[in-house]
Amino acid sequence: MLAGLVSFSPADVRLGALVKWVYLHGALTFTGFVLFAGFSLTACAYLLTGKQSLFRLATRAYRVALIFWVVDFCIWVPLGYFAWNSLFGEPRAIAFVWAMLLLGIGYIISQLINNTKLLAGLYTLLGAGLLLSFAGVQRVLHPLDPIGTSQGLTIKVFFAAILVTCIAISITLLVPPRRKEHVWTSGHKQNC
Repeated sequence: MLAGLVSFSPADVRLGALVKWVYLHGALTFTGFVLFAGFSLTACAYLLTGKQSLFRLATRAYRVALIFWVVDFCIWVPLGYFAWNSLFGEPRAIAFVWAMLLLGIGYIISQLINNTKLLAGLYTLLGAGLLLSFAGVQRVLHPLDPIGTSQGLTIKVFFAAILVTCIAISITLLVPPRRKEHVWTSGHKQNC
């Protein structure tokens, strides 16, 4: 569905078909920010309540955010180059690289230690820190709100559909797989 929405989204007068990747980049970035807030808040809630389900949700949200951010990074690098002929002329691009680095280090740390309280503290600080750092970064080349300021309703509708699809995919990845119970003919249940 996401591939179809991106493929059929309208082209732009200035950027042409490259703008289709801008829609996806914007949706993935916004979804990443939502996931940063999600893992930060659920990790903080775990620290306050001690409920293991909150820690598991924070860990899944962290991993899904990392996946979304890596995919977004792979889109942003060529997009930044082709759209502005520069990779690091935009301060937000440098912040993006730092976010990738911090998320990667956080993931390595999460694989090395087994202390849920320390990891929850890491997730809380990392998510909040990433959100605050992006809020304070100025824009040089990147427009403030390219979709919102667009005159085309079709552009806004397609971006909204791409964004909703990205958020739906992230929610799907957050939900743990359910175990199926098989009932054997002898009456015993077995979890798979």
